[in-house]
Amino acid sequence: MKYLIILVSLFVSNHVVSQEISLSFMEGEWKVSDKEVYEAWKPSDTNILTGEAYTIKENGSKKIAERLAIRKVKKDIVYSAMVPNQNAGKAIDFVLNQIDENTYSFENPNHDFPKKIIYKKVSDSELFVVVQGKDVTEAFNYTLLKQTN
Repeated sequence: MKYLIILVSLFVSNHVVSQEISLSFMEGEWKVSDKEVYEAWKPSDTNILTGEAYTIKENGSKKIAERLAIRKVKKDIVYSAMVPNQNAGKAIDFVLNQIDENTYSFENPNHDFPKKIIYKKVSDSELFVVVQGKDVTEAFNYTLLKQTN
C-alpha cells in the first residue's frame, strides 16, 4: 500500500507541474526589437519547447548563436542553452525557480554569466527578456517582437 501511495503521489505531482506551467506563449519566431537577432521556439515531443537564437547571414542562411530547450527534468522545468564552440558542446541549465503572473525566471547561481534568465509576456506579440549576472551591473535586457509570416 505504501508503494501505491508513493506512485500516485509522484504521478499527481508531475501531472500538476505540467498542468500549471504553460509556456506556449513563447512558441513562434521572435525578433529582437532593435537588432537583426531572432529567437524561434516550437513544441517538441521530448521537451516542452525547443528553440534557437540566430542571426541571418547576407546569403540568407541562419547563423545559430544558441540552441535552446525548455524541458521537464524530474520535478523541475529547466531552460537549457548550448552555445556552439563553448563549454565543450554541453548545454548550461537554468531551473525555473519563480513564476509571477506572466514572468518566468530561470536560474543557475553556479554559472559565471548569466545566472538568471527572465521571460516576461508583455502581450501576445511582445516578450521582455532580462539576462542577469551576479548583480544589476551585470545585466542586459531586450524586447522580442513576434514575427508573422
